[in-house]
Amino acid sequence: MRALARGDLVGAREQSWNGQATPADLADSIAIIDLEDAYERDVDAHRHRSMLLAGHSAYAAYLGNLRQNDWTQHGPALETIRSELERLGVADSWEGIRSLALELASRIRWLQLLDRLPPTAGGVIERTFESAWRRNAESWRRRPVDVVSRRDLVEVLFSVNRGLAVRRLEMLNDGSPRPGAALSYAGRSEAALRTHPLIALESMRSARDLGDPAPGMLDTFVRYGALKVTERLVPLEDAWSVFGLHGARLHGLPLPWQDEPVPAQQLVARVRSAGNDPAARHAASQAYARAAAMSQTDITFLEKAVQSGAADPVAGYEQVLEMAGDRYRGSPRRRDVEAWVVGAWDDAPRELEWFAQRISEGAGDWSTWSRAAHRMIRLRRPHDARRLLERWPGFSMPDADPAAAAQSAYEAALMFANAGELALARQFSERSAGMDAGDWYRLESERLLGVLDNDWDRASAAQEAKASGTAYADSVAFATFYDLLKGNADVEDRILDAAQRGRNGWAPRLEVARSRLEGIDAPQAIGRVRAWRIPGIHPETEAWMRAWMATESLLVDRKPAPALLEEIRVVCGSTALTEYAIARGHAAMREGRHDEAVRALRGIYPLSVSMDVMSEVRGAALPPLVYSLARLGRIEEARRLAHARLRLGRNDAYYQMAQAVIDGAEGRTAQALDRWWAAYTDLPRPMDAGIPSGYMLLELLEEMHDWRKDGRYAELAADIAVRMAHVWPFGWVHAFVARHAAERSLRVEAAAKALYLDRHSFRLASVPADVLEDARVLLAQRNPLLAPRH
Repeated sequence: MRALARGDLVGAREQSWNGQATPADLADSIAIIDLEDAYERDVDAHRHRSMLLAGHSAYAAYLGNLRQNDWTQHGPALETIRSELERLGVADSWEGIRSLALELASRIRWLQLLDRLPPTAGGVIERTFESAWRRNAESWRRRPVDVVSRRDLVEVLFSVNRGLAVRRLEMLNDGSPRPGAALSYAGRSEAALRTHPLIALESMRSARDLGDPAPGMLDTFVRYGALKVTERLVPLEDAWSVFGLHGARLHGLPLPWQDEPVPAQQLVARVRSAGNDPAARHAASQAYARAAAMSQTDITFLEKAVQSGAADPVAGYEQVLEMAGDRYRGSPRRRDVEAWVVGAWDDAPRELEWFAQRISEGAGDWSTWSRAAHRMIRLRRPHDARRLLERWPGFSMPDADPAAAAQSAYEAALMFANAGELALARQFSERSAGMDAGDWYRLESERLLGVLDNDWDRASAAQEAKASGTAYADSVAFATFYDLLKGNADVEDRILDAAQRGRNGWAPRLEVARSRLEGIDAPQAIGRVRAWRIPGIHPETEAWMRAWMATESLLVDRKPAPALLEEIRVVCGSTALTEYAIARGHAAMREGRHDEAVRALRGIYPLSVSMDVMSEVRGAALPPLVYSLARLGRIEEARRLAHARLRLGRNDAYYQMAQAVIDGAEGRTAQALDRWWAAYTDLPRPMDAGIPSGYMLLELLEEMHDWRKDGRYAELAADIAVRMAHVWPFGWVHAFVARHAAERSLRVEAAAKALYLDRHSFRLASVPADVLEDARVLLAQRNPLLAPRH
């Protein structure tokens, strides 16, 4: 027993421990030895603990309480905890709680040997504390986040309990020779623990071993969301505590489950609706802030605390600095947190001044310099941005880190290309292509140079070389699209191959482009969507891809057809209901049914199915929702929605579009036009979501032009569409140019391109007949899409 307590697993085995003692007997025997002695022998744990004790007073107090009043000690320590339990109203089960507390605390270090505990052990703690936890949760949340309360000590018991259950399932999944062992164990566990997100994850992993992706014990939540939630966002709770397990680092960012022991379904619903529920968002942000106050080594907690609204970036940059204190100085991620807050100022000149100050103080990281350059582009100062980036220290010492220099040059090229500054984009592409930094950046820069020059042979060759390499396999993007134009027979096979390997977010969009290139109309297109399959891809991913294809096929540069829109519901199924809601709301907005649009778009918040697409779904819904609210005269409601996105630090294209609508509705046209431009400079790549963000921007500019009767909206739409057409090779881009450009020759050429790419373009119907006739003549003579630029 002494060998076991000191962590000597080999010695314990040699002494022939037979495992016959009850868990309580074993725990009591370990407890009287001095658990801390064994803990101190763990070098990593000791170092981690010492670092935390030295770094922060609140954490030191937390650990001090645990050291002086450890649950594994008897006498006054247990009386202290007993008084707290009495206050919580659960003292009548004291003896059982005491025994289990000792058992669980002891098992942290020696879990691998205590493999004969029954599956029901963990559920006793959960059931015993559940009602008291619920009663006390609200008062606990209101406590200062940097003060450790006695209730925090009780919280550790929950952390250990759940952590052990999850760890046990991980061990069974990774080490048991019997398929499905973890699923069987979880099925015999207490219901109070069964819906913990990580237990659901481990159960799902085990079910996959058996070839059953949806076992009966896992409900609809698990089938349609738990896997993604847990894999990406949910670690073991209390990762900052003494008893926290290393598993917190296995699943990315923390999403605390410890506010109260609700089932995972309720947790995810609460967090998902945080944008509409201030109380829920406050509870989540306070949980992050509590972790941030205690953590010395992981800035992730601070990042999530800020991003969840624990510190209001709109209200005060100083508040975030106060939260950070002296921690993480020198860390690029601290600078990222600060920059994220600065972005929420929504004041480009002031933001640029802040970044310039950081640069003058010696900041050498690329992110600071590139963000400063982006603010210059947003302020229509592209050449100042170019001059700034040319001074970046990494470019003057490329041999020090050639890969970083090449990557930064390529990112600069993309920044300028996406703003329509082709000459500047070419300059940085050539810099990246000429660096000796490996094939990836060289080939990617070669591809971009081909796109910029309309040299599709060059672009295709670079893309194919990059896609064929083992180390550099990538999605088949713009170059493949232009292969379609030249009729290469193996294009479909290559798209399917890349998508099947999970690397091609472009596959749905390229399928739509191919249908339009072949002249297929909307009813035929929806039939193709329903039949479209990628062998081997996860059914949920395939459902989302079909939803994106259906939405684009029926709404992007098409007149909304109510009967066909119902097909989107069929295609989306229960997996992608959010996409159907966006499609229905967008179509209603286009047709002026703004009450219906608001109802549909407002409804997507609780419909979000998987956390990893939640922010993009909300973002895509915001501009049309705000536009319909503005048309209904509900400006204050629209303003609150836009501000809520900004308060969460998302000063992005979707926020700028929403705020531009509000400014335009209230007569601030010049300010609105500046915001539309800012939105253009922030557009994400046209992947995934069914309605491309660039299309949404141009369409809303048209809507604003028709509503406000101000020609400046159409002029800006034409300018942006011309710039966009250089790097976004889709028919709808050229249709916008054909409709709005002032120069007739430019309209004719754009109309020819749009006719070639999409003969059923809805927008082309509003182009003058003589322009369309000249475009057909031009197209019969040559394909302007393949003419090199000069």
